[in-house]
Amino acid sequence: MMDRLNGEEEKKETDNHEYRTRDRLGSGATADVYKGTNKNTGEVVALKMINISYDSNIQREMEALKKLQHPNIVRFFNCEKDSLTGRFVLVMELCEKGSLQDLLEEPENYSGMDEDEFLRFFEHLVNGTKHMRNQGFSHRDIKPRNVLVFTDEDGSNVYKLSDFGTAKPLGDEDLFMSLVGTEEYLHPAMYRKAFIDNSYCQVFDISADIWSLGVTLYHAATGQTPFNAYGGRSDKAKTYEIYSNKAQGVISGQQEVSEGPIVWSRDLPNTCKLSRPLKDRIRDILVRIFDSATYTPFGFDDFFDAADTLIGPCVNHLHVFYSLYDQHYRLFLDTRHQTLSEVIQQIIGKAYDEQVILCKNGDIVGTKMQNTPICRYSHTSRADPLILMSTNIEEIYIEGLDGVIDKPCAAFPAVVDTDHAYKLAKSMCEDIHLSRKKVHTAVLSQKLFTRIIARHGSMLDLKIRQHRRDFDLLRKRFDDVTMKINAQRIANEFQVFCYTNIRNKLHTCGKSLKNVGDEYDAAMEAWNISDSAVRQNQSWKGKADQIVELSKAQLQKLGNYRRKDNQMTLNEEKMFALDREAMEDLNKEALLEDFWQSHAKTRLKFIEWYRRYTGFSQSVKDLGRYLEDLQSSNWNLVDNVNLISPRTLAPVPMALLPGFCTSYPILTKSPINLP
Repeated sequence: MMDRLNGEEEKKETDNHEYRTRDRLGSGATADVYKGTNKNTGEVVALKMINISYDSNIQREMEALKKLQHPNIVRFFNCEKDSLTGRFVLVMELCEKGSLQDLLEEPENYSGMDEDEFLRFFEHLVNGTKHMRNQGFSHRDIKPRNVLVFTDEDGSNVYKLSDFGTAKPLGDEDLFMSLVGTEEYLHPAMYRKAFIDNSYCQVFDISADIWSLGVTLYHAATGQTPFNAYGGRSDKAKTYEIYSNKAQGVISGQQEVSEGPIVWSRDLPNTCKLSRPLKDRIRDILVRIFDSATYTPFGFDDFFDAADTLIGPCVNHLHVFYSLYDQHYRLFLDTRHQTLSEVIQQIIGKAYDEQVILCKNGDIVGTKMQNTPICRYSHTSRADPLILMSTNIEEIYIEGLDGVIDKPCAAFPAVVDTDHAYKLAKSMCEDIHLSRKKVHTAVLSQKLFTRIIARHGSMLDLKIRQHRRDFDLLRKRFDDVTMKINAQRIANEFQVFCYTNIRNKLHTCGKSLKNVGDEYDAAMEAWNISDSAVRQNQSWKGKADQIVELSKAQLQKLGNYRRKDNQMTLNEEKMFALDREAMEDLNKEALLEDFWQSHAKTRLKFIEWYRRYTGFSQSVKDLGRYLEDLQSSNWNLVDNVNLISPRTLAPVPMALLPGFCTSYPILTKSPINLP
């Protein structure tokens, strides 16, 4: 009864909505946000309750939100008042997944977002900011906390700009003086004015948004902000020193130890999960953004033009699998200008080789396609890529397991330090997520290996069968014309020459046909991976997924011990030790050494299959040429027999024909050993 009464007591309402204080979604300096329900329709919304001291911001935010109706900007419904406190309440759509900041604090995103999700976020952020600028607004506080995550009908994430309390109508040439924003995302000039030199007389422009946008992009790609003193917010002098000493082209500066040097970088870190082509594009954008504070101006129009090279209407995301090197690529290509040869050169790092084999859906689509436009391959995906198979197989190198299997994190120290243990557990959790990603990629490679072999083997098997049928037909024609000449009991020198030539070619083709069949069988035997082995390899994905879920649960357990170093009971200390041990075991188990050994063997089998494949595929081509030549010779003999009457022939005395006996027909069937 008391619980019910407490529930009733905590229920509150606005003009048209009700909410409970326990349903608070977040709070900040300017407002608290609650999950609320419409009294009439039952629709679930977000109620942003403005703190009284910031009432002056509400008109500005409402004005901005009313004009900024866009799928990538949070929707505004109405402004109401809280029935009890009289505080203004903005009614907006509910984004139950929280913010981008919340997403980046998930273990799988500690080192930044996966490529697919980053591209989705990037496109949505670009679309939202483009609409904002088209309407003449500056946000002035872009950061991950102000990018909300909405769940679409298909379960995918939709990213939406939010919190327009500091937004201001601002043209490209307009200036402002107020210091607004969040410390880590502030433009260097604003940072100096706010924290270093209050007397610094400086006005600011739209470039403040560009800088914050760049820091947010870097944060999403790497899991951290780009310029950081070891002491964080407590060492503002060092932070400003980093801003001041940043050289042109540098996109990050980190002080990794107290009183230590600044580690500068012109590239995204190795821990970033974006592929090399996307890393390069994002790095180039960040260079231009972060250089704009001191060197070359870079406005929103420049940013949108740069973004169009990744997500514009003329950009094709071409997925390529370089099979012999087990490498997956996503390339961002302009369908108006770039050709396939440029793509291949970009991947293999050298001039286009005409012997490169290209496959789509497992089918060979060509070997000499230098001028093929990219638009012909507009429907690739990671699971269904364009497959690249170089014929220069001698350069293939299989790295040892040391190059594939990561070493586990350091073990937990013996001393009880719950905060340090939690930090180390987060690193372990991050490694476990990375291990899962590698396993998923390797399993996809194995699927593609199997598809390549099945489709290529099937195509070559059909060609061999066709060559057998062609050979049998040519042999039958030869037998028929032999019988016709035998019936005439006479032959000219040309017919005798053709007969001997065709008989030899039949022997050659028959032998070649048998060799091709043997080579085909040997190549398929080199692969020799059973269906059960394939299924076993696929099951490793589930194993990796299971370890990830267990590690997340274990991380949460270790998080519950934080700040209890001197307060834990003896039983809690024992449980803490067991939970640390369980986390270490999961971290070791996530290495999945058995899987990687199996995958290395699979790669070796695929390469051996391909070595044999290149040999017998050439033999099949040679056999096709032999059969074409044999067909031509056969037709020459047939035409001669059909068109020349025996009466017009100049008879060749049988006794003068070497190798023939006058008591037998001039031409006899020669035994041919067929495969």
